[in-house]
Amino acid sequence: MINRRLTVLSDEKVTNLHQILDCDEATLNLILEFSRNSPRDLINILRTIFDVHINNSDSIDSIPEIESIHEGIDKFCENKFKEIVTDGSQQSRLKRIKRTTFTIPLLANDIIKENENKVRSMIMPWTRSGIVLTLSNRVKVNKSKLPVNMYVINDLRVARYILFNQPLGEFANNNIFRCDECSQQIVFDKKMTSTYMNLIVRIVKI
Repeated sequence: MINRRLTVLSDEKVTNLHQILDCDEATLNLILEFSRNSPRDLINILRTIFDVHINNSDSIDSIPEIESIHEGIDKFCENKFKEIVTDGSQQSRLKRIKRTTFTIPLLANDIIKENENKVRSMIMPWTRSGIVLTLSNRVKVNKSKLPVNMYVINDLRVARYILFNQPLGEFANNNIFRCDECSQQIVFDKKMTSTYMNLIVRIVKI
């Protein structure tokens, strides 16, 4: 799609992204991941990348390299986060969790440092709005006698902004899955996959 648009808009002088971005195939795939199959978001990512490159580059003849591409993706994610999560207090609370996958005991005991009822009330607006998904299977955790709900951030761009402190490549490697059968994009902390791999299958079926 984007290659066809590039061809038309450039009078056939540019036919693919490699001609205007100095990066490997993996980085191009990363751009596509963050667009989530939206032509509009893909164009917005590219526009942000070129805005960053123009501001940072000393040469008008150069094309964006990895640094500008990553910075542009992160800037796009920041803008998307603020577009999806419009309430300032909710933005601040989401940024505190620093996780794509979590439980209430984890937030209460290790991150937010508040009682579980308060944490449960805090995440309720996220689940109601669809920013966060509640997985259908409950899990057993060390600090809880009974199985508890596990939650995942539903939008990759929101997840990225929450984990803005991680290098982009590390974030992608740790948190992006693709279903082998349907190619659906899944956000899930891979550090938890050995214990909760069955839940990933459940996410795909939701």
